[in-house]
Amino acid sequence: MERYDRKREYEQWMQQLETPPASLEYTVQRAQHRAKRRPFRLAGRWLAGAVSFCAAFVILVNVSTPFAHACGRLPFLKELAKAVCLSPSLAAAVENEYVQPVELTAQANGLTLRVEYLIVDQKQVNLFYTLSGEGYGTIQGDPSVSGADGEVLPPYILGGGGWEEDPAALRRSTVDFTEADVPGVLRFTVQARAWRDDPAAQPATERALPADTPVCAEAERQPDAQATLTVTLQFDPKYTAQGRTAALGQTIRLEDVELTLESVEIYPTHLRLNLSQPETAAAWVQSLKFYVQDERGSRYEGVADGVTASGSTDSPLVATQRLESPWFSRAGQLTLCITGAEVQDANSRVKITLSETEPRVEGLPAAWDARLVRAERTGENGQWGLCFAGETASRQLFSSTYWDENGEEHSIRSWGMSADPETQADRAARQWVYLDGDLTGTVWLQPLVTRTVAAQQPVTIPLPMD
Repeated sequence: MERYDRKREYEQWMQQLETPPASLEYTVQRAQHRAKRRPFRLAGRWLAGAVSFCAAFVILVNVSTPFAHACGRLPFLKELAKAVCLSPSLAAAVENEYVQPVELTAQANGLTLRVEYLIVDQKQVNLFYTLSGEGYGTIQGDPSVSGADGEVLPPYILGGGGWEEDPAALRRSTVDFTEADVPGVLRFTVQARAWRDDPAAQPATERALPADTPVCAEAERQPDAQATLTVTLQFDPKYTAQGRTAALGQTIRLEDVELTLESVEIYPTHLRLNLSQPETAAAWVQSLKFYVQDERGSRYEGVADGVTASGSTDSPLVATQRLESPWFSRAGQLTLCITGAEVQDANSRVKITLSETEPRVEGLPAAWDARLVRAERTGENGQWGLCFAGETASRQLFSSTYWDENGEEHSIRSWGMSADPETQADRAARQWVYLDGDLTGTVWLQPLVTRTVAAQQPVTIPLPMD
């Protein structure tokens, strides 16, 4: 009888997935705030600092158990619905029971990592988990991944981690493999740090970083507890094999920009369109304006919550563009529609005169509304912090490479964004870009996007469905 009641309750929860949670508006604001303060990180960035405690657990993921078997932990079904409500692809995966319920637990030093669910395909792993500890009001989790024996993985993008306003909230981390497939075994590690006080009890100045202050200047409190928590996942090939690729090989032109559509890849979690351009291109595609439509008129557009595009350090072209996935649509025909692109002119440069009193900027793209509002030295090393404000500053402004007045090449140390309507009269986004501290005089930065090009008529291409 108990099993029957739980199954019925589970079915009721599944029906509610079609209705956005009542707190959706708040969830969107929180997700946007996290996205601006915690951008996706490229593979190879190792976390600094040693921790004294470590725990590791190994388990074989039981992928044959359907999502319905998770009804024994009903409260987390609602949390899972909230966690995926910003991602149409992941929401579709949940609705179609393409979810692996797991109960992996790692404990150390009074802190617990519990992995509740997985959504996995050939290129991407989504982990849904909680971090808890009795008596702690704030727990920060910084995730990392490695191979079965701790080895470095092929190139990937890792998203998620950081702070949660609700310590009991279901968190999500995404591991997106840009070239290779998801490996058979993956070690997921969270560097957890906990504080006993509740963030809501802190003064507002400690909870929110002022918008006109460099992101890196935020003071960090020492945690009351910390631990390294690790679980090891062994995936069933039934899930890691999910995906299909179709060759296209069609060259199109958007005003003066020529590009070739090489192939399309469709996975349960996302769609990838792979591009190429001639090495002598005068303008490189950074973001393609496109969508996929099925025979019923349903559109699949840019990724709403996750990786939107990826490229290589060997080329300025962002060669792989992403959309939400039509995998679960069961469509008989899909059509690719391209309307334009945002491009980077190869020789574009922005000249900045470094000065804490009278900084100057020349050559900002005409399409930008961002302006340089501050330049100052920050941190112990005196690195330069450049603050840009305006609507355009809500997205990354510059490429990672810049040049000093002698023509020597440098790499931007870091960048971050903030937007706090409560502390900003104009409500404009602000973006801080950090440069080497030993620079003087002028520097040249390369804008990530300089202009937009459009197709005279939308380019439409039927996609092979085999």
